[in-house]
Amino acid sequence: MDFKKIKNIAIYYFSGTGNTLFISETYNKYFLLKSKSVDLKPIENIEIVSSQGKYDMLVIAFPVHAFKAPKLVEKFINNLPSSTTKKPVLLLASCGGMPGSSFSILNKILIKKGYYIASNFYYSMPDNVSFMFSKDLISEKEIMDKIALAKDKSFKDFTNLYSGKEEVIKSNIFKRLFSNIVFYFLSKSLKKNKWVVDYNKCIFCEICSKNCPTQNITVKKQKREVKFSDKCIMCTRCYNLCPVNAINYKSEKTKDFKRYNIFKKELISK
Repeated sequence: MDFKKIKNIAIYYFSGTGNTLFISETYNKYFLLKSKSVDLKPIENIEIVSSQGKYDMLVIAFPVHAFKAPKLVEKFINNLPSSTTKKPVLLLASCGGMPGSSFSILNKILIKKGYYIASNFYYSMPDNVSFMFSKDLISEKEIMDKIALAKDKSFKDFTNLYSGKEEVIKSNIFKRLFSNIVFYFLSKSLKKNKWVVDYNKCIFCEICSKNCPTQNITVKKQKREVKFSDKCIMCTRCYNLCPVNAINYKSEKTKDFKRYNIFKKELISK
């Protein structure tokens, strides 16, 4: 890919607790340093995917959920208009471990629509779902060290991409099958309400409902109720961003766990 021909870039991202937002903003800075014009857009706020004619390149950033991209990210890509010019797309993923089949699935959709896959890069970021496995967060130092390593890797990846060294990650049929099985059971599990509100702590500030990407939460101040529907995608935003730690998982056993809210200010401001 010839970056001399790239002038206008759109970075579309979805971020549950800020990890993917951090990666997206980091790439935004890299592009700006190369005098590129960049629009940074949260996927969850986009209802209609319009023509991408004004952009020479698309960047799509997402977190990995159970080895796949969140459904709203896949839906966004499915709704992208087809490209007749092989418009380049860079996919960025943040994950606690490996990206599984997330890239392969999205690559396939994009190629079918006529896009060109410039590269796939993934970044190991601090785990924001450790509470699901009855584990507290790692220490603040470990969190910051992991973020620093991801930033270092992003600079190397960007430098390679800009110099023409591309990287497209592929997964075999076994990885795709495993990813589909894990994602299926996770999705089925999320149909059951597993969030518990501690009403002794809840201040009904509505941060959870206003920032839920799927409008899964309803706060009724007069009735002093917080209701969860069946549209949860386990982004953990409500759990981690609650200012008084009033939301717990399954039971109150997570009430003493630390919350992953290092990017809370940046995320809520979006």
